[in-house]
Amino acid sequence: MEIINGILLSLIAYFGVLVGLFIANMTKQEVRQGHNLILLLKEAIILMIIMLFLYYTSNDLLLISIGLAVGLLLGYVFRYIYFYLGIPMSLSFFISQDLLVSSLIFLLGLPHGSLMSYLSKKEVHVYLIKSLIFFSIPFISLLIPIDIGIFDVLTGVMIGGLIYELKWPFS
Repeated sequence: MEIINGILLSLIAYFGVLVGLFIANMTKQEVRQGHNLILLLKEAIILMIIMLFLYYTSNDLLLISIGLAVGLLLGYVFRYIYFYLGIPMSLSFFISQDLLVSSLIFLLGLPHGSLMSYLSKKEVHVYLIKSLIFFSIPFISLLIPIDIGIFDVLTGVMIGGLIYELKWPFS
Protein backbone atom coordinates (compact mmCIF):
# COMPACT_ATOMS: atom_id res chain seq x y z
CA MET A 1 0.00 0.00 0.00
CA GLU A 2 2.89 2.35 0.75
CA ILE A 3 4.30 1.86 -2.75
CA ILE A 4 0.97 2.76 -4.34
CA ASN A 5 0.75 5.90 -2.19
CA GLY A 6 4.26 6.87 -3.26
CA ILE A 7 3.47 6.39 -6.93
CA LEU A 8 0.27 8.41 -6.62
CA LEU A 9 2.06 11.22 -4.75
CA SER A 10 4.72 11.31 -7.45
CA LEU A 11 2.17 11.47 -10.24
CA ILE A 12 0.24 14.22 -8.47
CA ALA A 13 3.49 16.13 -8.00
CA TYR A 14 4.25 15.82 -11.72
CA PHE A 15 0.68 16.84 -12.56
CA GLY A 16 1.50 20.42 -11.47
CA VAL A 17 3.17 21.17 -14.80
CA LEU A 18 0.00 20.14 -16.64
CA VAL A 19 -2.13 22.35 -14.40
CA GLY A 20 0.31 25.21 -15.00
CA LEU A 21 0.01 24.74 -18.77
CA PHE A 22 -3.78 24.72 -18.51
CA ILE A 23 -3.81 27.90 -16.43
CA ALA A 24 -1.39 29.57 -18.84
CA ASN A 25 -3.57 28.71 -21.82
CA MET A 26 -6.58 30.25 -20.08
CA THR A 27 -4.70 33.41 -19.04
CA LYS A 28 -2.21 34.15 -21.82
CA GLN A 29 -2.22 37.91 -21.35
CA GLU A 30 -1.68 37.69 -17.58
CA VAL A 31 1.19 35.23 -17.98
CA ARG A 32 2.87 37.61 -20.42
CA GLN A 33 2.46 40.54 -18.03
CA GLY A 34 3.51 38.61 -14.92
CA HIS A 35 6.46 36.77 -16.47
CA ASN A 36 8.99 38.17 -13.98
CA LEU A 37 6.78 37.39 -11.00
CA ILE A 38 6.25 33.83 -12.23
CA LEU A 39 10.04 33.42 -12.53
CA LEU A 40 10.44 34.76 -9.01
CA LEU A 41 7.86 32.31 -7.67
CA LYS A 42 9.59 29.42 -9.42
CA GLU A 43 12.96 30.39 -7.95
CA ALA A 44 11.49 30.78 -4.46
CA ILE A 45 10.01 27.27 -4.56
CA ILE A 46 13.30 25.82 -5.83
CA LEU A 47 15.09 27.48 -2.91
CA MET A 48 12.52 25.99 -0.49
CA ILE A 49 13.19 22.50 -1.83
CA ILE A 50 16.95 23.02 -1.56
CA MET A 51 16.69 24.33 2.02
CA LEU A 52 14.45 21.44 3.05
CA PHE A 53 16.97 18.86 1.91
CA LEU A 54 19.94 20.75 3.34
CA TYR A 55 18.14 20.57 6.70
CA TYR A 56 17.99 16.76 6.50
CA THR A 57 21.58 16.13 5.38
CA SER A 58 24.19 14.88 7.83
CA ASN A 59 26.24 18.06 7.28
CA ASP A 60 29.07 16.09 5.70
CA LEU A 61 30.42 18.86 3.51
CA LEU A 62 32.73 16.55 1.56
CA LEU A 63 29.88 14.32 0.35
CA ILE A 64 27.61 17.27 -0.38
CA SER A 65 30.46 18.98 -2.27
CA ILE A 66 31.10 15.86 -4.35
CA GLY A 67 27.42 15.66 -5.20
CA LEU A 68 27.30 19.38 -5.92
CA ALA A 69 30.24 19.12 -8.33
CA VAL A 70 28.60 16.18 -10.11
CA GLY A 71 25.29 18.05 -10.18
CA LEU A 72 26.86 21.20 -11.60
CA LEU A 73 28.62 19.24 -14.33
CA LEU A 74 25.51 17.22 -15.10
CA GLY A 75 23.29 20.32 -14.93
CA TYR A 76 25.48 22.14 -17.43
CA VAL A 77 24.86 19.41 -20.01
CA PHE A 78 21.49 17.96 -18.99
CA ARG A 79 18.88 20.64 -18.29
CA TYR A 80 15.66 18.74 -17.61
CA ILE A 81 14.38 20.15 -14.32
CA TYR A 82 12.12 17.17 -13.68
CA PHE A 83 15.12 14.85 -13.48
CA TYR A 84 16.46 16.98 -10.63
CA LEU A 85 12.99 17.12 -9.06
CA GLY A 86 12.74 13.34 -9.22
CA ILE A 87 15.74 13.12 -6.88
CA PRO A 88 14.07 14.93 -3.95
CA MET A 89 10.80 13.12 -4.65
CA SER A 90 12.50 9.73 -4.38
CA LEU A 91 14.62 10.77 -1.38
CA SER A 92 11.57 12.17 0.42
CA PHE A 93 10.39 8.66 1.21
CA PHE A 94 13.51 8.13 3.34
CA ILE A 95 12.96 11.24 5.45
CA SER A 96 9.17 10.79 5.75
CA GLN A 97 8.49 14.14 4.11
CA ASP A 98 6.94 12.78 0.93
CA LEU A 99 3.74 14.83 1.22
CA LEU A 100 5.63 18.10 1.77
CA VAL A 101 8.07 17.46 -1.09
CA SER A 102 5.34 16.37 -3.49
CA SER A 103 3.37 19.52 -2.63
CA LEU A 104 6.40 21.71 -3.32
CA ILE A 105 7.06 19.94 -6.63
CA PHE A 106 3.39 20.37 -7.59
CA LEU A 107 3.59 24.07 -6.72
CA LEU A 108 6.81 24.39 -8.72
CA GLY A 109 5.07 22.81 -11.70
CA LEU A 110 2.51 25.62 -11.79
CA PRO A 111 4.92 28.44 -12.72
CA HIS A 112 7.09 26.06 -14.75
CA GLY A 113 4.09 25.02 -16.85
CA SER A 114 2.97 28.62 -17.18
CA LEU A 115 6.37 29.61 -18.54
CA MET A 116 6.14 26.82 -21.15
CA SER A 117 3.03 28.33 -22.73
CA TYR A 118 5.06 29.87 -25.58
CA LEU A 119 6.03 26.43 -26.94
CA SER A 120 4.11 24.74 -29.76
CA LYS A 121 1.82 21.83 -28.91
CA LYS A 122 4.22 19.29 -30.38
CA GLU A 123 7.14 20.72 -28.39
CA VAL A 124 5.02 20.63 -25.22
CA HIS A 125 4.03 17.00 -25.78
CA VAL A 126 7.64 15.93 -26.40
CA TYR A 127 8.82 17.90 -23.36
CA LEU A 128 6.13 16.40 -21.10
CA ILE A 129 6.91 12.84 -22.14
CA LYS A 130 10.67 13.33 -21.72
CA SER A 131 10.14 15.03 -18.37
CA LEU A 132 7.96 12.20 -17.07
CA ILE A 133 10.61 9.66 -18.08
CA PHE A 134 13.41 11.72 -16.51
CA PHE A 135 11.29 12.32 -13.38
CA SER A 136 10.98 8.54 -12.97
CA ILE A 137 14.69 7.71 -13.34
CA PRO A 138 15.76 8.74 -9.79
CA PHE A 139 13.22 6.32 -8.32
CA ILE A 140 15.73 3.56 -9.08
CA SER A 141 17.41 4.75 -5.88
CA LEU A 142 14.44 3.28 -3.99
CA LEU A 143 15.62 -0.19 -5.01
CA ILE A 144 19.00 0.15 -3.30
CA PRO A 145 19.55 0.67 0.42
CA ILE A 146 20.25 4.35 1.05
CA ASP A 147 22.59 5.36 3.82
CA ILE A 148 23.19 8.93 4.88
CA GLY A 149 26.30 9.24 2.65
CA ILE A 150 24.40 8.45 -0.54
CA PHE A 151 21.61 10.76 0.66
CA ASP A 152 24.10 13.62 0.99
CA VAL A 153 25.63 12.96 -2.44
CA LEU A 154 22.21 12.80 -4.12
CA THR A 155 21.19 15.99 -2.32
CA GLY A 156 24.30 17.67 -3.72
CA VAL A 157 23.48 16.41 -7.24
CA MET A 158 19.95 17.79 -6.87
CA ILE A 159 21.22 21.17 -5.71
CA GLY A 160 23.82 21.34 -8.48
CA GLY A 161 21.22 20.59 -11.14
CA LEU A 162 18.59 22.96 -9.75
CA ILE A 163 21.08 25.83 -9.54
CA TYR A 164 20.87 26.15 -13.32
CA GLU A 165 17.14 26.86 -12.99
CA LEU A 166 17.88 29.85 -10.78
CA LYS A 167 18.44 32.94 -12.87
CA TRP A 168 20.23 35.16 -10.35
CA PRO A 169 23.63 33.40 -10.27
CA PHE A 170 23.84 33.60 -14.06
CA SER A 171 22.41 37.02 -14.83
